[in-house]
Amino acid sequence: MSFKGVTLLQIEYFLAVAEYLNFTEAAKRLYTSQPSLSKQISHMEKKLGVNLFYRTKRDVRLTAEGIILFNEINGVIGKIDQALQKCVDPMLESGSMLRIGCYDVMDTGVFLNQIIHDFKKIYPLVEIVIERHGFKKLRQKLDSGDLDTILTLSFEIDQKPGIIWDEIYKSSTCILMSIHHPLANKEGLSLSDFKAETFIMLEREESPNGYDDVIALCKSYGFVPRKVRHMPNVESQLLTIEAGEGIALTDDHIRIFRKANFRRCILKDDFLSVVMAWRVENRSPIVAVFNNYVLKQMGSIET
Repeated sequence: MSFKGVTLLQIEYFLAVAEYLNFTEAAKRLYTSQPSLSKQISHMEKKLGVNLFYRTKRDVRLTAEGIILFNEINGVIGKIDQALQKCVDPMLESGSMLRIGCYDVMDTGVFLNQIIHDFKKIYPLVEIVIERHGFKKLRQKLDSGDLDTILTLSFEIDQKPGIIWDEIYKSSTCILMSIHHPLANKEGLSLSDFKAETFIMLEREESPNGYDDVIALCKSYGFVPRKVRHMPNVESQLLTIEAGEGIALTDDHIRIFRKANFRRCILKDDFLSVVMAWRVENRSPIVAVFNNYVLKQMGSIET
């Protein structure tokens, strides 16, 4: 890199001579020879078209041009040093915050809790905030920048402009029903066995892609749900299923407080991708370090 033919090496040599006002001492600090140092300074002066130093037999002094250049460059070099230090370890400063969001019924015990615990051991100064939200609010908070990175299902952000995402793990799609459902104790069930059931679904506005995917999956089994009840949130959906009012298609890793009241029927050939997503324009080094750490760790964690 150069400006007007001046190299960073020449700038470094200039700053050393300007600091010591002695070519011999400056050469020692730079681990170079005095003739080599003098040659580089002369080349620099020639490129700029000005003299930077007065040289006499007794001493070396900065010219007016040399003083201006020293004052301007010295501050820049300090900022470069700070930038290089942050590049080596972007988490050294206290006050760094990482805001993570996850969909409201995600079972964080599958992987997230342990990963954050281990991450904090490496970067103890980073403050981590974790929020649970429904699909719609999670999308909104990511878009607004209120959340740095989110953990959600791939259909929520697939093809969404301005978003980068990576798959964390795959989870089976399952049919969720009450333990008292007539089919709760039967094995080898298919989704087509539930074509006459009431499907308890989130309102389409909450997750348009998720809603459409459920309908598409049912069609692939040869039917369209005839009876659908719409719920404003997942909590209402689970309560309605628990009461025996219908079934739902869900991620197999959802968090259920009263597991004994539910039965899950895994659809072996259908999977959902749990992903980590963030905005392209989010240039926070903390986000980059955390996301890369998660991806690395998930390579060795069973789900």
